[in-house]
Amino acid sequence: MLCLGDFNSTLYPWLRLEDQDGAVFVAYYLSYIALSLYGIAERELQEVLSCSDEVLVDVYVYHSPPVDGQVRIPSHLWPMLYKELKHYIEEKRVDDEIVLSW
Repeated sequence: MLCLGDFNSTLYPWLRLEDQDGAVFVAYYLSYIALSLYGIAERELQEVLSCSDEVLVDVYVYHSPPVDGQVRIPSHLWPMLYKELKHYIEEKRVDDEIVLSW
């Protein structure tokens, strides 16, 4: 049986990331990795996340746009988020490209 303390400690990294970087951004980031069949390249992940108005609005609450007039996810978020998730994410080579997967 899982007690509430165990449940909270399992969810803590995700909840902290949502508080730090935005719940929508973190949810979409994790969802794209989970939904990819063979994994998703970091540049592809940046592209699809930058195409979502919902994600951009959420991210810009916590972080300023990287360049005036350019609508993209700030590049400094990737190393920070990856560092937090490195124990859960696997990097593997698929068709000569490094992709992220579970």
